[in-house]
Amino acid sequence: MIGGVDENEKGIGAVYDLPAVLRSILKQESRDSLTHLDLSPEATVFRNQGHTEHFADGWAREIGQMLPSLKSLSLRHRITTSKDFQDICSFFPNLENLDLAYTAIESLTGISQLTKLRTLRIGGLQFEKSRCLLDIFDIENLENLSFAKTSVFGDSVGTIETYLRSRRPFPNLRHLDLCYSSVEDEAIRKLVEAHPTLESLSITASVSLQYPGLSVFHPATLQAATEALKFYSAENNAPMVGAMLGNICGVLDTRDRLPVEALEDCLKQVVSSLESFCFLKIVMMLGSKCCEKLLKMAPLNTYNQEDLVRLVNFIITSISPRVKLIDSHYLADKATCPLWNVLNNREVLLNTPYIDLNQICRLNISMLEKISDQRGFITSPCYITIFDIIKDRINTNLEMFQSVQKRIIVNHISQTRNYLVVWELQEDIGAADRLIQFIDINF
Repeated sequence: MIGGVDENEKGIGAVYDLPAVLRSILKQESRDSLTHLDLSPEATVFRNQGHTEHFADGWAREIGQMLPSLKSLSLRHRITTSKDFQDICSFFPNLENLDLAYTAIESLTGISQLTKLRTLRIGGLQFEKSRCLLDIFDIENLENLSFAKTSVFGDSVGTIETYLRSRRPFPNLRHLDLCYSSVEDEAIRKLVEAHPTLESLSITASVSLQYPGLSVFHPATLQAATEALKFYSAENNAPMVGAMLGNICGVLDTRDRLPVEALEDCLKQVVSSLESFCFLKIVMMLGSKCCEKLLKMAPLNTYNQEDLVRLVNFIITSISPRVKLIDSHYLADKATCPLWNVLNNREVLLNTPYIDLNQICRLNISMLEKISDQRGFITSPCYITIFDIIKDRINTNLEMFQSVQKRIIVNHISQTRNYLVVWELQEDIGAADRLIQFIDINF
């Protein structure tokens, strides 16, 4: 339970006629040749199991008959009923890649009918009994299997590891993901020994497990967590990208004197993850926190200049539509605060080349122009400090600055200054005073 909401609850909201939608947008030739279909909705921050949008009953049977060449199907975070799952097993005979993570499916019985499966992701599922898993062991062609965050209830502890060890091994298994699943180190050792074809293994935190020729991904060190982040990014596994970013934040909070090379590599990968998976709120939030921490841990020249430019440009691109579309300062701040916190860095703003300080300043001013609604919310000092840092580097004669609402932003800064006085934040008070004077002269 998180915030009183059961993560496993199968809530259903809007219902869509998926076959009708596909028939309307795909010509017959496209339907006959389509090989990949991604039906995954945007994952939410707190609710991992399923999604409130639902497809009308019988969609899987119709889609299976409509798309005879389909080889890859992703339903990640999409509620999938038992009947629809059985139809997938019966009417998608050519599937090679199937993602069922966080779909609220409670049994995999029947999945052995998909004899061509090479990649299967069942992360985040909760099974009542271990027998619900048995059919996967009859899929001989499996090369990539993800059990990340999978659990079994109503049975003895360690059910998954017991069956992984006792059933006959997968003859072609190359990649196995057990991250955040309850599998003990000894069981993992036996599992590796039983699968000589294994090339990579993803686990939670077992630095003691090392095997010659086998890549072991775990989040116990910054270097290892960064490699795990690369792995899950390459696998297009957005929820696990978010989980690894959380681990990196934890490592950065608890480790001192981290190797320069590790910090540089970490920022590069975190920026790449933000660019690829920013649609997931937890990735945006934790990725921003990682960048904020990394940039404060070491001098700016620790990091690759190109990565810094990419980061700032990503932030500008991400903030712009939110600032333009949201009238409320409170809601706009809620949507963009982690990104502004990354920008609230004097060294980054003044020493990163090829970044648009005028655009950053205009977005900052737009935040200060917004309605200060009655939500008991106090404006973050970061908008004042960022503006103060870059004010002498901007060109106030540009057209973008000609519509600045001078009275509103001065009042907003003055109100914030009153709180800064109460908090005795002398540096921020000084920044507010300098800004008010700057605005009075230049706008």
